[in-house]
Amino acid sequence: MTILLTGNRIVHRRSPCVFRFSFLAGRTTPDARRGFTLIEVLVALAVLSIGIVSIFRTYFLTLDTLSHVNCRLAAINLLNERVVAIERSLKERGEIPFGSTEDVATATIQSRPVDFHFDTAIRGVEDLQNFYDVTLVLWWVENARTIHLSRSFYLTN
Repeated sequence: MTILLTGNRIVHRRSPCVFRFSFLAGRTTPDARRGFTLIEVLVALAVLSIGIVSIFRTYFLTLDTLSHVNCRLAAINLLNERVVAIERSLKERGEIPFGSTEDVATATIQSRPVDFHFDTAIRGVEDLQNFYDVTLVLWWVENARTIHLSRSFYLTN
């Protein structure tokens, strides 16, 4: 407290450091205690736990997406290799076998084996000699769901 003498009057001023503010309660009292109430602590813990759960959920969702992208890249590479093999077979032999075939290729992705299943269908195009319609379908099982990729193209020798 500060006492000022101005003429015949004595003026009392309170020092600003005497008041302590309790921000969450919204009140100012001269004898406010330092610390947090139980409600303040519980609200802070609730907000913190929601934040931590959100971070972990995002982390595991990102890992799942990364695994899917790695499998998809491997599948695209396998499809491209199969297309090149069919084109090479046509150029070397002058023909490719008609019909449908099924095949399985296993690749290791993130230290776990993944079975990629190929369905290949080759047929001649009507009215065009030495012109072939090739359809490749590749599928694999990932997290209890089946993922399909396909590629269709025409070949001629």
